[in-house]
Amino acid sequence: MKYKEIISNYPPYMAASDKRGFISQYYGNNGHTGVDSVGNIWDMPVCAIFDGKIVNAGYTSTTGYDVTYQSTNGRVKVVYLHLREKVTVSGQIKKNQVIGHEGGTGSLAAGKHLHVTMYIDGARVDPLPYLKGTKALPLEISKPEQLKEEIYMIRKVTKPLNIRSTRSVANDSNIVYRNMPAGTVFLVTEDKWEGDYHWGKVIATVGGKSYAGWCNILDGSAGGWSEEV
Repeated sequence: MKYKEIISNYPPYMAASDKRGFISQYYGNNGHTGVDSVGNIWDMPVCAIFDGKIVNAGYTSTTGYDVTYQSTNGRVKVVYLHLREKVTVSGQIKKNQVIGHEGGTGSLAAGKHLHVTMYIDGARVDPLPYLKGTKALPLEISKPEQLKEEIYMIRKVTKPLNIRSTRSVANDSNIVYRNMPAGTVFLVTEDKWEGDYHWGKVIATVGGKSYAGWCNILDGSAGGWSEEV
């Protein structure tokens, strides 16, 4: 077979000793929905090209054994067709983790090869520019909403201060971190007065570990536990 091009480090083959991908069919040729490649190892392992999770693994008479996985942010979905056997990997997967083996199952397979179909934001795209690295996959993960809150106050502990999961001092069951030491600098993203308590929603790092919760940030000048920096 005359191959159309050879990619020296083909992402689906990165778990193999020989990582070359011999491209045998391009996307769009005669309505082809993906890109076909052949590995240089008979029992070629195929792996995930990014961190994510398996969303489907099955079999059809035409496409053979298949697996579909998507990126952690949900924007990119990849489908492998004609695998050797049923995929048993499930749940979360990591980049370069083996999830199957190249095969020739299904009536549409003209010999052993790997078919890759790719979707970005629900639209099918030509996978090859992304597999060759000429285009970047949108794999970035947006920060959770709670981390997008505007930090509007920086304070420092003046007396040992507890971080609590709720705005209550009825008992100690809600303490996230006990006795945050004096001198610790923390961030306040929200504050609320409740009676004599000046509660602050805080983020603090103590001993190299981050904690989040509520503190009574009453100013030290008023007999409290912290001061603004």
